[in-house]
Amino acid sequence: MLLDMETDLKRDAAPKRARMNVLELVEALGCGPAQLQVLVLGPVGVHFCDGAELSLVNIVAMCTAAEFGLNASEKASLSVVSLLGFMLGTCMSGYLGDHMGRKLPIVLGYAVTSLFGFVCAACHQYGTLLCFRLCLGCGMGLGFGPGIALVSEITPIAWRMKMRVCQMVAFACGGCFVAFLAAFNDATLVHLQWRYLFVALAVPPAVLCVLSCIFLPESPVWLASIGERSAAEHGFEKIKCKNGFPACDTQYLAPEKIDSSSDLCIWSQLRLIFSSRYGLATCTYLFVALVLNLLIFGDQYAAPQILTKISTLEAGWQCLVKGIITVAINVMLFVVAEFFSPSTILALGLIMGASACLCLSIAGSTTDRSNFFHALIFQFGTNFTTGAANWGFAALYQLCVELYTTTIRTSGTAVVIAGGRLAAISAPMIVEMMWKVTGSWQSFYYYVVIAAFLAVFVSYMMQRSLADASDGESTILSSPETTYGVCRSA
Repeated sequence: MLLDMETDLKRDAAPKRARMNVLELVEALGCGPAQLQVLVLGPVGVHFCDGAELSLVNIVAMCTAAEFGLNASEKASLSVVSLLGFMLGTCMSGYLGDHMGRKLPIVLGYAVTSLFGFVCAACHQYGTLLCFRLCLGCGMGLGFGPGIALVSEITPIAWRMKMRVCQMVAFACGGCFVAFLAAFNDATLVHLQWRYLFVALAVPPAVLCVLSCIFLPESPVWLASIGERSAAEHGFEKIKCKNGFPACDTQYLAPEKIDSSSDLCIWSQLRLIFSSRYGLATCTYLFVALVLNLLIFGDQYAAPQILTKISTLEAGWQCLVKGIITVAINVMLFVVAEFFSPSTILALGLIMGASACLCLSIAGSTTDRSNFFHALIFQFGTNFTTGAANWGFAALYQLCVELYTTTIRTSGTAVVIAGGRLAAISAPMIVEMMWKVTGSWQSFYYYVVIAAFLAVFVSYMMQRSLADASDGESTILSSPETTYGVCRSA
Protein backbone atom coordinates (compact mmCIF):
# COMPACT_ATOMS: atom_id res chain seq x y z
CA MET A 1 0.00 0.00 0.00
CA LEU A 2 2.77 2.48 0.96
CA LEU A 3 4.67 1.55 -2.20
CA ASP A 4 1.58 2.31 -4.35
CA MET A 5 1.10 5.68 -2.62
CA GLU A 6 4.76 6.56 -3.20
CA THR A 7 4.43 5.66 -6.89
CA ASP A 8 1.32 7.89 -7.24
CA LEU A 9 3.12 10.80 -5.56
CA LYS A 10 6.11 10.46 -7.89
CA ARG A 11 3.81 10.34 -10.90
CA ASP A 12 1.91 13.44 -9.78
CA ALA A 13 5.15 15.26 -9.05
CA ALA A 14 6.60 14.44 -12.48
CA PRO A 15 6.52 17.31 -14.96
CA LYS A 16 3.74 17.10 -17.52
CA ARG A 17 4.72 16.52 -21.12
CA ALA A 18 4.98 19.75 -23.06
CA ARG A 19 2.14 20.39 -25.46
CA MET A 20 2.77 20.22 -29.17
CA ASN A 21 2.30 23.10 -31.58
CA VAL A 22 -0.13 22.67 -34.46
CA LEU A 23 2.43 21.36 -36.95
CA GLU A 24 3.73 18.79 -34.45
CA LEU A 25 0.15 17.75 -33.66
CA VAL A 26 -0.61 17.17 -37.35
CA GLU A 27 2.49 14.96 -37.53
CA ALA A 28 1.53 13.09 -34.34
CA LEU A 29 -2.00 12.34 -35.57
CA GLY A 30 -0.58 10.59 -38.63
CA CYS A 31 -2.26 9.87 -41.95
CA GLY A 32 -5.31 7.64 -42.11
CA PRO A 33 -9.08 7.52 -42.69
CA ALA A 34 -9.53 11.16 -41.63
CA GLN A 35 -7.23 12.41 -44.41
CA LEU A 36 -8.74 9.95 -46.89
CA GLN A 37 -12.24 11.30 -46.23
CA VAL A 38 -11.07 14.89 -46.78
CA LEU A 39 -9.06 13.88 -49.85
CA VAL A 40 -11.99 12.18 -51.60
CA LEU A 41 -14.67 14.76 -50.78
CA GLY A 42 -12.37 17.74 -51.25
CA PRO A 43 -9.50 17.98 -53.75
CA VAL A 44 -9.91 14.59 -55.45
CA GLY A 45 -13.58 15.28 -56.19
CA VAL A 46 -12.79 18.83 -57.34
CA HIS A 47 -9.92 17.67 -59.57
CA PHE A 48 -12.01 14.88 -61.14
CA CYS A 49 -14.86 17.26 -62.00
CA ASP A 50 -12.49 19.97 -63.24
CA GLY A 51 -10.46 17.53 -65.35
CA ALA A 52 -13.65 16.22 -66.93
CA GLU A 53 -15.17 19.63 -67.63
CA LEU A 54 -11.96 21.15 -69.01
CA SER A 55 -11.46 18.20 -71.33
CA LEU A 56 -15.08 18.34 -72.43
CA VAL A 57 -15.02 21.96 -73.60
CA ASN A 58 -12.13 21.13 -75.93
CA ILE A 59 -13.40 17.77 -77.19
CA VAL A 60 -16.79 19.22 -78.18
CA ALA A 61 -15.28 22.31 -79.84
CA MET A 62 -15.70 21.02 -83.39
CA CYS A 63 -19.27 19.76 -83.04
CA THR A 64 -20.53 22.88 -81.24
CA ALA A 65 -18.84 25.06 -83.85
CA ALA A 66 -20.56 23.08 -86.60
CA GLU A 67 -23.98 23.31 -84.90
CA PHE A 68 -23.82 27.08 -84.36
CA GLY A 69 -21.91 27.88 -87.58
CA LEU A 70 -18.88 29.40 -85.81
CA ASN A 71 -15.61 30.57 -87.33
CA ALA A 72 -12.19 29.68 -85.86
CA SER A 73 -12.11 32.60 -83.38
CA GLU A 74 -15.64 31.95 -82.15
CA LYS A 75 -14.86 28.26 -81.79
CA ALA A 76 -11.80 29.08 -79.69
CA SER A 77 -13.82 31.54 -77.58
CA LEU A 78 -15.95 28.69 -76.20
CA SER A 79 -12.83 27.21 -74.59
CA VAL A 80 -11.48 30.65 -73.66
CA VAL A 81 -14.53 31.71 -71.62
CA SER A 82 -14.52 28.43 -69.66
CA LEU A 83 -10.91 29.02 -68.67
CA LEU A 84 -11.59 32.69 -67.97
CA GLY A 85 -14.36 31.61 -65.61
CA PHE A 86 -11.97 29.13 -64.02
CA MET A 87 -9.50 31.94 -63.37
CA LEU A 88 -12.18 34.22 -61.90
CA GLY A 89 -13.46 31.41 -59.68
CA THR A 90 -9.94 30.69 -58.48
CA CYS A 91 -9.41 34.36 -57.60
CA MET A 92 -12.62 34.42 -55.57
CA SER A 93 -11.75 31.15 -53.85
CA GLY A 94 -8.52 32.59 -52.47
CA TYR A 95 -10.27 35.36 -50.55
CA LEU A 96 -13.18 33.11 -49.50
CA GLY A 97 -10.87 30.32 -48.38
CA ASP A 98 -8.73 32.57 -46.17
CA HIS A 99 -11.65 34.51 -44.63
CA MET A 100 -14.53 32.00 -44.49
CA GLY A 101 -12.73 28.68 -44.33
CA ARG A 102 -11.67 25.96 -46.75
CA LYS A 103 -14.98 24.06 -46.81
CA LEU A 104 -17.37 26.75 -48.10
CA PRO A 105 -15.67 27.37 -51.49
CA ILE A 106 -15.46 23.63 -52.11
CA VAL A 107 -19.17 23.02 -51.49
CA LEU A 108 -20.14 26.15 -53.42
CA GLY A 109 -17.91 25.13 -56.32
CA TYR A 110 -19.61 21.74 -56.65
CA ALA A 111 -23.04 23.39 -56.60
CA VAL A 112 -22.23 26.00 -59.26
CA THR A 113 -20.49 23.47 -61.53
CA SER A 114 -23.46 21.10 -61.42
CA LEU A 115 -26.08 23.82 -61.90
CA PHE A 116 -24.48 25.43 -64.94
CA GLY A 117 -23.56 22.05 -66.42
CA PHE A 118 -27.26 21.33 -66.75
CA VAL A 119 -27.95 24.89 -67.98
CA CYS A 120 -25.26 24.67 -70.72
CA ALA A 121 -26.89 21.50 -72.04
CA ALA A 122 -30.12 23.43 -72.60
CA CYS A 123 -28.55 26.35 -74.53
CA HIS A 124 -29.55 26.84 -78.17
CA GLN A 125 -27.76 30.13 -78.92
CA TYR A 126 -24.05 30.91 -79.13
CA GLY A 127 -24.27 33.98 -76.86
CA THR A 128 -26.11 32.23 -74.03
CA LEU A 129 -23.80 29.21 -74.24
CA LEU A 130 -20.81 31.56 -73.98
CA CYS A 131 -22.27 33.26 -70.90
CA PHE A 132 -23.15 30.05 -69.08
CA ARG A 133 -19.81 28.43 -69.87
CA LEU A 134 -18.21 31.40 -68.11
CA CYS A 135 -20.36 30.65 -65.03
CA LEU A 136 -19.49 26.95 -65.30
CA GLY A 137 -15.81 27.84 -65.29
CA CYS A 138 -16.28 29.96 -62.14
CA GLY A 139 -17.74 26.95 -60.38
CA MET A 140 -14.78 24.80 -61.38
CA GLY A 141 -12.29 27.32 -59.99
CA LEU A 142 -14.01 27.93 -56.63
CA GLY A 143 -12.91 24.72 -54.93
CA PHE A 144 -9.51 24.26 -56.55
CA GLY A 145 -7.17 26.22 -54.26
CA PRO A 146 -9.06 25.63 -50.96
CA GLY A 147 -9.14 21.88 -51.63
CA ILE A 148 -5.38 21.74 -52.12
CA ALA A 149 -4.79 23.81 -48.97
CA LEU A 150 -7.25 21.83 -46.83
CA VAL A 151 -5.75 18.40 -47.38
CA SER A 152 -2.18 19.67 -47.17
CA GLU A 153 -2.80 21.39 -43.82
CA ILE A 154 -4.06 18.26 -42.06
CA THR A 155 -1.56 15.82 -43.64
CA PRO A 156 1.89 14.95 -42.23
CA ILE A 157 4.78 16.27 -44.32
CA ALA A 158 5.84 12.82 -45.57
CA TRP A 159 2.40 12.22 -47.10
CA ARG A 160 1.70 15.61 -48.67
CA MET A 161 3.25 14.94 -52.06
CA LYS A 162 1.40 11.61 -52.25
CA MET A 163 -1.85 13.47 -51.62
CA ARG A 164 -0.99 15.82 -54.49
CA VAL A 165 -0.37 12.81 -56.72
CA CYS A 166 -3.84 11.44 -55.87
CA GLN A 167 -5.34 14.74 -56.94
CA MET A 168 -3.52 14.76 -60.26
CA VAL A 169 -4.55 11.13 -60.88
CA ALA A 170 -8.16 12.23 -60.27
CA PHE A 171 -7.73 15.10 -62.74
CA ALA A 172 -6.41 12.67 -65.36
CA CYS A 173 -9.25 10.22 -64.61
CA GLY A 174 -11.74 13.01 -65.25
CA GLY A 175 -10.26 13.63 -68.69
CA CYS A 176 -10.14 9.88 -69.38
CA PHE A 177 -13.80 9.54 -68.39
CA VAL A 178 -14.83 12.23 -70.89
CA ALA A 179 -12.71 10.67 -73.65
CA PHE A 180 -14.39 7.32 -72.95
CA LEU A 181 -17.90 8.82 -73.22
CA ALA A 182 -16.96 10.78 -76.35
CA ALA A 183 -15.33 7.82 -78.11
CA PHE A 184 -18.42 5.65 -77.63
CA ASN A 185 -20.70 8.49 -78.66
CA ASP A 186 -18.81 9.40 -81.87
CA ALA A 187 -15.22 8.29 -82.38
CA THR A 188 -14.64 10.96 -85.04
CA LEU A 189 -15.57 13.73 -82.53
CA VAL A 190 -17.37 15.56 -85.34
CA HIS A 191 -20.99 14.58 -84.59
CA LEU A 192 -20.92 14.29 -80.82
CA GLN A 193 -24.13 14.64 -78.79
CA TRP A 194 -22.49 17.32 -76.70
CA ARG A 195 -25.62 18.17 -74.70
CA TYR A 196 -25.78 14.61 -73.40
CA LEU A 197 -22.14 14.87 -72.32
CA PHE A 198 -22.79 18.10 -70.38
CA VAL A 199 -25.72 16.46 -68.56
CA ALA A 200 -23.66 13.36 -67.74
CA LEU A 201 -20.86 15.48 -66.25
CA ALA A 202 -23.24 17.61 -64.18
CA VAL A 203 -24.23 14.62 -62.04
CA PRO A 204 -20.93 13.89 -60.18
CA PRO A 205 -20.53 17.45 -58.76
CA ALA A 206 -24.19 17.38 -57.63
CA VAL A 207 -23.57 14.19 -55.66
CA LEU A 208 -20.28 15.50 -54.25
CA CYS A 209 -21.94 18.77 -53.24
CA VAL A 210 -24.39 16.92 -50.98
CA LEU A 211 -21.74 14.58 -49.55
CA SER A 212 -19.19 17.33 -48.87
CA CYS A 213 -21.81 19.54 -47.26
CA ILE A 214 -22.55 16.75 -44.76
CA PHE A 215 -19.23 14.97 -44.27
CA LEU A 216 -16.38 17.36 -45.21
CA PRO A 217 -14.82 18.93 -42.09
CA GLU A 218 -13.29 22.38 -41.81
CA SER A 219 -9.50 22.64 -41.52
CA PRO A 220 -8.52 22.68 -37.82
CA VAL A 221 -5.19 24.24 -38.79
CA TRP A 222 -7.01 27.21 -40.35
CA LEU A 223 -9.27 27.46 -37.29
CA ALA A 224 -6.20 27.50 -35.04
CA SER A 225 -4.56 30.20 -37.15
CA ILE A 226 -7.50 32.58 -36.60
CA GLY A 227 -7.74 31.89 -32.86
CA GLU A 228 -10.76 29.53 -32.89
CA ARG A 229 -9.14 27.23 -30.35
CA SER A 230 -12.23 25.27 -29.25
CA ALA A 231 -13.33 24.50 -32.82
CA ALA A 232 -9.76 23.61 -33.83
CA GLU A 233 -9.31 21.18 -30.94
CA HIS A 234 -12.68 19.60 -31.76
CA GLY A 235 -11.46 19.11 -35.34
CA PHE A 236 -8.22 17.53 -34.15
CA GLU A 237 -10.25 15.25 -31.84
CA LYS A 238 -12.19 13.95 -34.84
CA ILE A 239 -8.95 13.27 -36.73
CA LYS A 240 -7.55 11.50 -33.65
CA CYS A 241 -10.59 9.23 -33.35
CA LYS A 242 -10.72 8.33 -37.04
CA ASN A 243 -6.98 7.65 -37.26
CA GLY A 244 -6.93 5.62 -34.01
CA PHE A 245 -4.60 7.68 -31.79
CA PRO A 246 -6.56 7.81 -28.49
CA ALA A 247 -3.53 8.71 -26.37
CA CYS A 248 -2.65 11.85 -28.38
CA ASP A 249 -3.34 15.15 -26.60
CA THR A 250 -5.12 17.51 -29.00
CA GLN A 251 -4.72 20.58 -26.77
CA TYR A 252 -2.09 22.28 -28.87
CA LEU A 253 0.45 24.91 -27.91
CA ALA A 254 -0.85 28.25 -29.13
CA PRO A 255 1.53 30.60 -30.94
CA GLU A 256 2.65 33.70 -29.10
CA LYS A 257 0.81 35.83 -31.62
CA ILE A 258 -2.18 34.93 -33.77
CA ASP A 259 -1.46 35.63 -37.42
CA SER A 260 -3.40 38.77 -38.31
CA SER A 261 -3.24 38.17 -42.06
CA SER A 262 -6.83 36.94 -42.00
CA ASP A 263 -7.90 40.50 -41.11
CA LEU A 264 -6.20 42.01 -44.17
CA CYS A 265 -8.15 43.24 -47.16
CA ILE A 266 -7.42 41.62 -50.49
CA TRP A 267 -4.98 44.37 -51.56
CA SER A 268 -3.02 44.03 -48.31
CA GLN A 269 -2.84 40.29 -48.86
CA LEU A 270 -1.50 40.83 -52.37
CA ARG A 271 1.17 43.20 -51.04
CA LEU A 272 2.22 40.49 -48.59
CA ILE A 273 2.22 37.79 -51.28
CA PHE A 274 4.49 39.95 -53.48
CA SER A 275 6.59 41.26 -50.56
CA SER A 276 10.35 40.80 -50.32
CA ARG A 277 9.77 37.61 -48.34
CA TYR A 278 7.59 35.84 -50.92
CA GLY A 279 7.91 37.96 -54.07
CA LEU A 280 10.75 36.14 -55.86
CA ALA A 281 9.21 32.70 -55.34
CA THR A 282 5.71 33.96 -56.23
CA CYS A 283 6.87 35.49 -59.53
CA THR A 284 8.88 32.39 -60.41
CA TYR A 285 5.97 30.07 -59.72
CA LEU A 286 3.68 32.36 -61.70
CA PHE A 287 5.93 32.02 -64.74
CA VAL A 288 6.14 28.23 -64.34
CA ALA A 289 2.35 28.07 -63.98
CA LEU A 290 1.96 30.06 -67.21
CA VAL A 291 4.18 27.59 -69.09
CA LEU A 292 2.43 24.51 -67.68
CA ASN A 293 -1.00 25.92 -68.53
CA LEU A 294 0.14 26.78 -72.05
CA LEU A 295 1.41 23.23 -72.44
CA ILE A 296 -1.61 21.34 -71.16
CA PHE A 297 -4.48 23.53 -72.39
CA GLY A 298 -2.89 24.38 -75.72
CA ASP A 299 -2.41 20.66 -76.34
CA GLN A 300 -5.92 19.80 -75.12
CA TYR A 301 -7.38 22.31 -77.59
CA ALA A 302 -5.14 21.40 -80.54
CA ALA A 303 -4.96 17.60 -80.13
CA PRO A 304 -8.59 16.67 -80.98
CA GLN A 305 -8.29 18.74 -84.17
CA ILE A 306 -4.87 17.60 -85.37
CA LEU A 307 -5.45 13.94 -84.47
CA THR A 308 -8.28 13.80 -87.02
CA LYS A 309 -5.61 14.57 -89.65
CA ILE A 310 -2.45 12.75 -88.49
CA SER A 311 -3.52 9.79 -86.31
CA THR A 312 -4.07 6.34 -87.77
CA LEU A 313 -6.62 5.77 -85.00
CA GLU A 314 -9.90 7.68 -84.97
CA ALA A 315 -9.49 10.85 -82.91
CA GLY A 316 -11.87 9.74 -80.17
CA TRP A 317 -10.04 6.47 -79.55
CA GLN A 318 -6.65 8.20 -79.70
CA CYS A 319 -7.88 10.67 -77.04
CA LEU A 320 -9.01 7.73 -74.89
CA VAL A 321 -5.60 6.06 -75.23
CA LYS A 322 -4.01 9.37 -74.28
CA GLY A 323 -6.25 9.62 -71.22
CA ILE A 324 -5.38 6.09 -70.04
CA ILE A 325 -1.65 6.70 -70.48
CA THR A 326 -1.98 10.02 -68.63
CA VAL A 327 -3.52 8.20 -65.66
CA ALA A 328 -0.65 5.67 -65.72
CA ILE A 329 1.95 8.46 -65.83
CA ASN A 330 0.33 10.12 -62.82
CA VAL A 331 0.28 6.82 -60.91
CA MET A 332 4.03 6.51 -61.57
CA LEU A 333 4.44 9.74 -59.63
CA PHE A 334 3.71 7.82 -56.39
CA VAL A 335 7.06 6.08 -56.85
CA VAL A 336 8.90 9.15 -58.15
CA ALA A 337 7.77 11.23 -55.15
CA GLU A 338 9.54 8.78 -52.84
CA PHE A 339 12.94 9.61 -54.31
CA PHE A 340 12.74 13.20 -55.55
CA SER A 341 11.79 16.55 -54.04
CA PRO A 342 8.90 18.64 -55.46
CA SER A 343 11.41 21.02 -57.09
CA THR A 344 13.07 18.14 -58.93
CA ILE A 345 9.71 16.68 -59.98
CA LEU A 346 8.73 20.09 -61.33
CA ALA A 347 11.87 20.18 -63.51
CA LEU A 348 11.30 16.59 -64.67
CA GLY A 349 7.72 17.39 -65.67
CA LEU A 350 8.77 20.42 -67.68
CA ILE A 351 11.58 18.54 -69.45
CA MET A 352 9.36 15.54 -70.24
CA GLY A 353 6.63 17.88 -71.53
CA ALA A 354 9.07 19.73 -73.78
CA SER A 355 10.42 16.42 -75.12
CA ALA A 356 6.89 15.16 -75.87
CA CYS A 357 5.99 18.36 -77.75
CA LEU A 358 9.18 18.09 -79.79
CA CYS A 359 8.50 14.44 -80.66
CA LEU A 360 4.89 15.18 -81.66
CA SER A 361 6.01 18.04 -83.90
CA ILE A 362 8.61 15.91 -85.67
CA ALA A 363 6.58 12.70 -85.99
CA GLY A 364 3.33 14.50 -86.81
CA SER A 365 4.73 15.95 -90.02
CA THR A 366 3.72 12.73 -91.80
CA THR A 367 0.98 10.13 -91.40
CA ASP A 368 3.32 7.24 -92.32
CA ARG A 369 3.50 4.95 -89.27
CA SER A 370 5.15 1.96 -90.99
CA ASN A 371 8.49 2.79 -89.34
CA PHE A 372 8.40 1.48 -85.76
CA PHE A 373 10.65 4.20 -84.34
CA HIS A 374 8.63 6.89 -86.09
CA ALA A 375 5.38 5.47 -84.71
CA LEU A 376 6.93 5.20 -81.23
CA ILE A 377 7.96 8.85 -80.99
CA PHE A 378 4.55 9.87 -82.38
CA GLN A 379 2.78 7.98 -79.60
CA PHE A 380 5.18 9.38 -77.00
CA GLY A 381 4.56 12.92 -78.23
CA THR A 382 0.80 12.46 -78.42
CA ASN A 383 0.27 10.70 -75.10
CA PHE A 384 2.86 12.15 -72.70
CA THR A 385 2.19 15.90 -72.90
CA THR A 386 -0.70 15.98 -70.42
CA GLY A 387 0.93 13.51 -68.03
CA ALA A 388 4.14 15.53 -68.01
CA ALA A 389 2.23 18.74 -67.29
CA ASN A 390 0.43 17.00 -64.44
CA TRP A 391 3.77 16.10 -62.87
CA GLY A 392 4.67 19.77 -63.00
CA PHE A 393 1.33 20.88 -61.55
CA ALA A 394 1.53 18.35 -58.71
CA ALA A 395 4.93 19.66 -57.63
CA LEU A 396 4.12 23.33 -58.25
CA TYR A 397 0.93 23.41 -56.17
CA GLN A 398 2.60 21.56 -53.31
CA LEU A 399 5.45 24.09 -53.33
CA CYS A 400 2.86 26.89 -53.27
CA VAL A 401 0.86 25.65 -50.28
CA GLU A 402 4.08 25.23 -48.30
CA LEU A 403 5.33 28.68 -49.26
CA TYR A 404 2.74 30.93 -47.58
CA THR A 405 1.49 31.29 -44.00
CA THR A 406 -1.80 29.60 -43.12
CA THR A 407 -3.99 32.70 -43.31
CA ILE A 408 -2.82 33.72 -46.80
CA ARG A 409 -2.27 30.19 -48.11
CA THR A 410 -5.35 29.93 -50.34
CA SER A 411 -4.91 33.53 -51.52
CA GLY A 412 -1.25 32.96 -52.40
CA THR A 413 -1.97 29.64 -54.08
CA ALA A 414 -4.92 31.23 -55.91
CA VAL A 415 -2.65 33.98 -57.25
CA VAL A 416 -0.34 31.38 -58.81
CA ILE A 417 -3.19 29.19 -60.10
CA ALA A 418 -5.23 32.12 -61.45
CA GLY A 419 -2.17 33.82 -62.93
CA GLY A 420 -1.26 30.63 -64.75
CA ARG A 421 -4.79 30.43 -66.13
CA LEU A 422 -4.02 33.54 -68.20
CA ALA A 423 -1.96 31.24 -70.41
CA ALA A 424 -4.76 28.68 -70.43
CA ILE A 425 -7.23 31.37 -71.52
CA SER A 426 -5.01 32.56 -74.34
CA ALA A 427 -3.84 29.06 -75.41
CA PRO A 428 -6.70 28.35 -77.88
CA MET A 429 -6.25 31.77 -79.48
CA ILE A 430 -2.46 31.29 -79.65
CA VAL A 431 -2.93 27.91 -81.33
CA GLU A 432 -5.34 29.33 -83.92
CA MET A 433 -3.18 32.41 -84.54
CA MET A 434 0.12 30.52 -84.97
CA TRP A 435 -1.59 27.91 -87.12
CA LYS A 436 -3.01 30.63 -89.37
CA VAL A 437 0.16 32.74 -89.58
CA THR A 438 2.66 29.90 -90.13
CA GLY A 439 0.32 27.45 -91.85
CA SER A 440 1.58 24.74 -89.50
CA TRP A 441 0.24 23.45 -86.18
CA GLN A 442 3.79 22.42 -85.18
CA SER A 443 4.79 26.05 -84.61
CA PHE A 444 2.78 26.17 -81.37
CA TYR A 445 4.53 23.07 -80.00
CA TYR A 446 7.99 24.45 -80.85
CA TYR A 447 7.03 27.60 -78.95
CA VAL A 448 6.07 25.50 -75.90
CA VAL A 449 9.39 23.61 -76.04
CA ILE A 450 11.35 26.87 -75.73
CA ALA A 451 9.10 28.14 -72.92
CA ALA A 452 9.41 24.88 -70.93
CA PHE A 453 13.21 24.85 -70.95
CA LEU A 454 13.22 28.53 -69.99
CA ALA A 455 10.93 27.71 -67.02
CA VAL A 456 13.38 25.03 -65.85
CA PHE A 457 16.22 27.55 -65.96
CA VAL A 458 14.26 30.29 -64.14
CA SER A 459 13.14 27.88 -61.42
CA TYR A 460 16.70 26.67 -60.89
CA MET A 461 18.04 30.23 -60.65
CA MET A 462 15.34 31.14 -58.10
CA GLN A 463 16.35 28.21 -55.89
CA ARG A 464 20.00 29.20 -56.18
CA SER A 465 19.21 32.81 -55.31
CA LEU A 466 17.24 31.87 -52.19
CA ALA A 467 19.92 29.40 -51.11
CA ASP A 468 22.64 32.05 -51.49
CA ALA A 469 20.55 34.61 -49.59
CA SER A 470 20.22 32.24 -46.63
CA ASP A 471 23.89 31.08 -46.77
CA GLY A 472 22.77 27.54 -47.43
CA GLU A 473 20.34 27.40 -44.50
CA SER A 474 16.62 26.57 -44.71
CA THR A 475 14.58 29.07 -46.69
CA ILE A 476 10.88 29.85 -46.66
CA LEU A 477 10.46 27.14 -49.28
CA SER A 478 11.51 24.43 -46.85
CA SER A 479 10.49 25.69 -43.44
CA PRO A 480 7.03 24.31 -42.64
CA GLU A 481 7.01 25.57 -39.06
CA THR A 482 7.19 29.09 -40.44
CA THR A 483 4.80 28.62 -43.35
CA TYR A 484 2.11 27.12 -41.19
CA GLY A 485 2.08 30.13 -38.91
CA VAL A 486 2.37 28.01 -35.79
CA CYS A 487 5.90 28.68 -34.60
CA ARG A 488 6.77 27.33 -31.20
CA SER A 489 6.51 29.73 -28.30
CA ALA A 490 9.69 30.65 -26.54
